[in-house]
Amino acid sequence: MRKQQCPGGIYGRIVWNRILKLAAAACCASSLYALPGVNQYIPDTPGEYVYYRDYTFSRESYTGFLYYNDSTYALRYYAPQNKDRLLPEKSIELLVSVDPKQDHMEMTGERILSSITPDDTDIVNYLHDMMYELTARRKKAGDISPHTGERQNSASFLKTGVSIEQDFMQFGGTVSLLFDYTVPLFNLKTISGRDGKLLFQAVTAGMLKSSADTSFLQFTGIPAELTDCEHEFTYKKDAAALPWSLPEHAEREQPVQHVTLDSEWKHQLENLWLLGNSAIFSMNTIDVPPGQKDLFADRFLARLLLSTENSYSVWDSVDIRKNGGRLAVSSTYYQNKTGNVTRDFKILTKLGESTYGYLTLTVFDSIYRANSNYFDNIIKSYSVSD
Repeated sequence: MRKQQCPGGIYGRIVWNRILKLAAAACCASSLYALPGVNQYIPDTPGEYVYYRDYTFSRESYTGFLYYNDSTYALRYYAPQNKDRLLPEKSIELLVSVDPKQDHMEMTGERILSSITPDDTDIVNYLHDMMYELTARRKKAGDISPHTGERQNSASFLKTGVSIEQDFMQFGGTVSLLFDYTVPLFNLKTISGRDGKLLFQAVTAGMLKSSADTSFLQFTGIPAELTDCEHEFTYKKDAAALPWSLPEHAEREQPVQHVTLDSEWKHQLENLWLLGNSAIFSMNTIDVPPGQKDLFADRFLARLLLSTENSYSVWDSVDIRKNGGRLAVSSTYYQNKTGNVTRDFKILTKLGESTYGYLTLTVFDSIYRANSNYFDNIIKSYSVSD
């Protein structure tokens, strides 16, 4: 079966915004905390949101929470159309206000943003309950950070964190909650029953880039099988290899980043290369603002995991590897408006006390799968020298 042709090149606005804004977002500290009475290891940023696959419903369902500011939140329930059971698409959106002066969650107002029926009342109440309950359980969990002594590590991103057992009536009794500092708002990744059955799982998180960004309200779930659209791609196997360095002039007193691309890549800007409409590569240097070097790498990792405008980070595809002063993250992004799926590779390397090198490679997933050695060799060519 022929794959669907999808619009847009790899260097479109979605990917470009991700590269340009990521460093700035990671460096800009926020003094706010999304949840009353809870002090997160990484302070929250207005516009952050998180979505969970909610297995307590009999149909495919997602529950989302968005932090506007310390007194305003958006809550959303979404279920895609179920043709087999003749169930229509359902989306319920609420805007709630809270008292930020309290040390617990206390709602002071509500506005329903979507059309609802009398049958939706139970879902509205469920959203209220979850906002209260998840806040209370995050507060009860205490310190959630990379330094938490009971933190468990796993090869799977969604299985890494701090596991705590709590009694949770909405999920049938005693459950295991897995917390991790990289998750916005509740720092919650999963909820599992005593039998290990998954009940609640984070599927994506993001941060709105402006008041016009509707990514939170337009989320429609993550397909069980992500299939990228068809994209044309050819390259010359005998294309000349071209070494690049940053900075280009060695007299600058800082480590130099190196990468080898072939002549098919076009050098568009000082730190940006394009491979036609198929892939984008960038290599940059980031200076850490004063007073933030201790938290910078952890903050940056959390930012690397976030979705961007209409492009959703697929969390069960995330792979994180740390080796000394180098952090490598790979993941896929799903664009529900176009059907495009991209594969992202990011490397953060410590160059000095207040300087990091940052590499990104983004390529359409179907192109990567068919040419993985070609793109993997680009990543392998990346090095740093004094």
